[in-house]
Amino acid sequence: MSCLGRVTRQLPGEEWPRDSAGSPLVPLATLFVPDCPGVPAALKKVALITIFAPQELYAEGVDDDPLHGCVIRTYTDMAGLVPCDYVADGVTPCLLTPQAVANDMPLHPDCGGSESAWNCAEELASTQGLDYREDIVEADYETHKIGGYPTYTQHAPELPAGYSYVLQICSDATADLSIGDWGSYYFFYNSRRNDWRVHADCY
Repeated sequence: MSCLGRVTRQLPGEEWPRDSAGSPLVPLATLFVPDCPGVPAALKKVALITIFAPQELYAEGVDDDPLHGCVIRTYTDMAGLVPCDYVADGVTPCLLTPQAVANDMPLHPDCGGSESAWNCAEELASTQGLDYREDIVEADYETHKIGGYPTYTQHAPELPAGYSYVLQICSDATADLSIGDWGSYYFFYNSRRNDWRVHADCY
């Protein structure tokens, strides 16, 4: 089963990855891709993804790193993988239950959403005494996704050609997972090169 806050499979000999200071990275997620509906074309040949992330969203040096300090392991076959149990300190591991969404649509203007709808949400927040995060957009952004459209908190990143958005992991109250100030990681994959790019932002 896919899960948040825990990594459960690896190749023999692989170890818990660490940052440049020697601290263990956070075991962010284990994703069994064939279990998920609506898998993007770039991930059709991927069986499993495990993701480790820095302890801090804006840790030293991550801004210049195309992976934003993350380690992403991609496996095309479950054969040969062995169990492991890397659990994130301070995060409550929880299962991720895939659910198909038929009407997913872009929300942020940077990824095809409506500029007028976005402006309307911002105006409501400022003129109606609403909390922008809690009353308007939190339900949209606290959504882990494989495929569909990214729901950026701030803006879309600039990426080299050949990288397509494939998934996002968000802050999650159930798992006590906070990515910066209620932020998210966005993952882009180049299947031809088996290479990743990571974008992160928060409120």
